[in-house]
Amino acid sequence: MCDLAERVERSFCPASTHFLSTSERAFCEISARHLPCSVEFHGGYSDAERTVAILFPTGDEIAVNGYPFTALTLKHSERPGHRDILGALLGLGLERSVVGDIIISQKESTVFVLNTSVDFLLVNLDKVGKIAATSHISELSEVSIPERNYETLRVSVASPRLDSILAAALRLSRDKAQDLVTKGSVQINHREATSCSKDLKPGDILSIRRHGKMILDSFDGSSRSRRLWVIIKKYI
Repeated sequence: MCDLAERVERSFCPASTHFLSTSERAFCEISARHLPCSVEFHGGYSDAERTVAILFPTGDEIAVNGYPFTALTLKHSERPGHRDILGALLGLGLERSVVGDIIISQKESTVFVLNTSVDFLLVNLDKVGKIAATSHISELSEVSIPERNYETLRVSVASPRLDSILAAALRLSRDKAQDLVTKGSVQINHREATSCSKDLKPGDILSIRRHGKMILDSFDGSSRSRRLWVIIKKYI
């Protein structure tokens, strides 16, 4: 990030990273606070998990056609799996950092890829798994993003502490919830949780290895025994 920021300062032109994982993005967000330029994160749509960091001179704006990635639409005769599409891309020699989110539907799917690999994929990507496929470029505004589904939970907790909410949401004992944290299996807003006693707040995103992801939606009052009611949306 620092090297890119220096390039932006020298050239007054935008620069960008490869696609970042959620944890890489969290690290870059911390670094961005101390850079002498503006930084925005984009992945093709508002809720994208894998994004690129775009650095540009403060006061400028990013034009849509200036994004360093493209939406590549794949047409196929039957629905492939996420691993099928990612495997096909990596099998052609692409690095994982070249590929952003993959959105799958029955007859066509969309893959966000860095511009540097688009022409190569248009020529060489002709199947995903054992399924024949054709590809073409789509405008970002044309990409259909499916609505994310959640299971809504209303749980009772003694306090807004991380271990308390984890235990209730995952139906675990408090000790097992604490073990998840101490083993580094829990992230809060894409950063590794280091304290079981951290108080959570509405909007916090929890990612738990082997248990999935959830959002603390809101606090919903308290019971007669003064326990807190918490509304949690668990990703399906």
